[in-house]
Amino acid sequence: MINSLRLLLPNIPKPNPSRVKEDPWTPPSPAMAAIIARTLRGCDVEQRVERVRRQRGTRGIKRRKEMKKGDPVPPRETAYTNTSTVVATLLDSGNFILQQVNSMDGSRNQILWQSFDHPIDTLYPGMKLGVNHRNGHILSLTSWSSEYDPKPGPFTLEWDYKTQELQIKRRGVVHWTSGASTSKRFKLLMGWYNFNIVSNKNEDYFSLNQTSTSQWFLTTAGVLDDLEGDVIARPDNCYGYNRDGGCKRWAEKPTCRHVGDTFEIKNGFNSNSTFPTDSNRSLSLSDCKDSCWKNCDCFGFNFLFEYYTGINWEFITGFSSDTTLCFYMLKTKSPRNNADIYWHWYNSCYSTTSCPMHRLLCTMKTKICTFRTCLLIFSSLVWICYYTAASAQDTLKPGDTLKPGDTLNSTTYLCSAMGTFCLGFFVYDKSNSSQLCIQREGSGNQGWIASRDTPILYPSGVLTFDKNKTLKIVDRGGTRLELYSASIEIANSNTSTVVATLLDSGNFVVQEVNSIHGSKNRVLWQSFDHPIDTLYPGMKLGVNHRNGHILSLTSWSSQSNPEPGPFTLEWDHKTQELQIKRRGVVYWTSGASTSKRFKQLMSRYNISIVSNETEASFTYHPLNQTSTEWVLSLAGQLDNAGEFVIARTENCYGYNTDGGCQRWAEKPTCRHFGDIFELRRGYFTPTISNKTYPIDPNTSLSLSDCKDSCWKNCECLGFNVLDEDDQSGCQYYTRNISEFLEGSTGDTTFNILKTKSPRHNGKST
Repeated sequence: MINSLRLLLPNIPKPNPSRVKEDPWTPPSPAMAAIIARTLRGCDVEQRVERVRRQRGTRGIKRRKEMKKGDPVPPRETAYTNTSTVVATLLDSGNFILQQVNSMDGSRNQILWQSFDHPIDTLYPGMKLGVNHRNGHILSLTSWSSEYDPKPGPFTLEWDYKTQELQIKRRGVVHWTSGASTSKRFKLLMGWYNFNIVSNKNEDYFSLNQTSTSQWFLTTAGVLDDLEGDVIARPDNCYGYNRDGGCKRWAEKPTCRHVGDTFEIKNGFNSNSTFPTDSNRSLSLSDCKDSCWKNCDCFGFNFLFEYYTGINWEFITGFSSDTTLCFYMLKTKSPRNNADIYWHWYNSCYSTTSCPMHRLLCTMKTKICTFRTCLLIFSSLVWICYYTAASAQDTLKPGDTLKPGDTLNSTTYLCSAMGTFCLGFFVYDKSNSSQLCIQREGSGNQGWIASRDTPILYPSGVLTFDKNKTLKIVDRGGTRLELYSASIEIANSNTSTVVATLLDSGNFVVQEVNSIHGSKNRVLWQSFDHPIDTLYPGMKLGVNHRNGHILSLTSWSSQSNPEPGPFTLEWDHKTQELQIKRRGVVYWTSGASTSKRFKQLMSRYNISIVSNETEASFTYHPLNQTSTEWVLSLAGQLDNAGEFVIARTENCYGYNTDGGCQRWAEKPTCRHFGDIFELRRGYFTPTISNKTYPIDPNTSLSLSDCKDSCWKNCECLGFNVLDEDDQSGCQYYTRNISEFLEGSTGDTTFNILKTKSPRHNGKST
């Protein structure tokens, strides 16, 4: 068909075989190397997308000028009948159609072929994504192989008619979904669009409304872009383990990566003449990213060829404002090696640098570059000088202690003597806020947060220990939180001073120090007296009888909000047992200890129980020297930093007392003994047209609130959180308007009621 049309359109050039020929790769000549360097210059993704738009928009401008607008192309070689002929017409919608025309009256009948049935990487208004049930034809977008090669690339945009959502896949694996539409809007699309969804026996499809001016474009990186300049979906931030922003889980996180690690585009240069490469021309940018992510020694990559394909891993040792090459560099939120490797680039400082054991020198054109600490990057023998620009007030020197006059800003960390824990400002996604946190080396869990109710503006947050011996957090809005303020006696003392030290136990303490011989005396303040959702070994749960202070854990409000959530872990000194409560009601208890062991805990620990006139407390330590930290999850489950479960509360429904569950409510008459909610894969299909699933958008609601409401509602078949990113709000599925179909399609899971009592014609759900 296409070759016939080329014969009818002699002005359209045939493809140049040299553009697609797979020649064996040879190293580029010096001239070609210069072209490649110029091509790689500039890190602005917006500019790259704009360049592609210009290239694609000008390909046929001259050709179009030679033809009158809207003119059909009369075929020279076609099968004529006495009553009809066939013409090919380019419509104003962008659809190129082959249509039957009545020879008598010129009326146009059926469409014999159309370009809209063969989409590439662009979705015009009126173009469909979905499936034609009559012939099984799938309509989807497929990215280019590279910015200059239109062969099919790794990403596709598809319409899943079963789950009623858009999906972006990479090599067949779902990377991102839009979520089902509510009120004619997809929650995870970054914009509002007029669209149509059609489902009947002939076809199931999604399309942009023909009155829309939008044109969706699937980039080589898998980003869904509006050719007007707006980003629609960002699967480039999907790493396989995270579910924020529509990302789907498809792989476990490598042990060397941490929650929040990302690749960012940075200006810089390569200081090494040799580095690992992969010259496979079929590899795209996403393949480079995937390989580097899985390789624990890799912290950056780039394109190898002019056509932006291939892998190029480079160890970068410095950056300059004078260089404009583009690199994808790993940015990690987890401090390790006793210092920070949350990657920072200082565009004004350039040269080789020096740290102990290596002669290096760091200078700046107009400012002094001060040394802070040295990092050994992974297994290579490459040293970096980690520095901050000197300012009016000096910043922290390496060590585990703050003295009066010291500060800790948003780019530095305070680490314990053995490097077991680090204290610093951690940035939360989707905001310009940060929190002062303590985190164990190798763990993605922020075990202690200084101000869970008060976010700190980033990057202006500073922990300061002023000359008056007051330890406080300030940002450009003023003082956010005062952690400790010295009494008049201590503030004016000539024989003692005060220091703040991060211990290898994870406890951040303010201590009185003798000015004469340096001995440390009493503890004036400590983070262990202000627990969040994590219990470190040696940290207490219980009550201080002297001041009435209660020590307990409280879960986060949501995955990205550390404010107090619905669950608490407490020590009941009267019954001598651990208790997990939900909004003040006891859900679960450990039972009293026997032989230094709690029957309902799913692991053994060395425990210490103290009860005297001063305090009543519980503490624990691991049986061996392995690191451990108890974390109270959003769902009320107690686990060891996600590694294994310590106490399960998800099967506590208020009427049952197995596994430590407590009775707090009567069982609804419509529920039966043994009824539980199970996490199952599948999708819901409406049984009544034009009906929407009930929702509660209250952002203070957690998964446990959704479960409680659904359990009490006899019509409720299942539930899920409304906002997957924040794990808040509730989406309910009731049996009068929906039916659950279990299957392995997609990556969507639901909390579905499983009942042991047959009902509704024997169905179990």
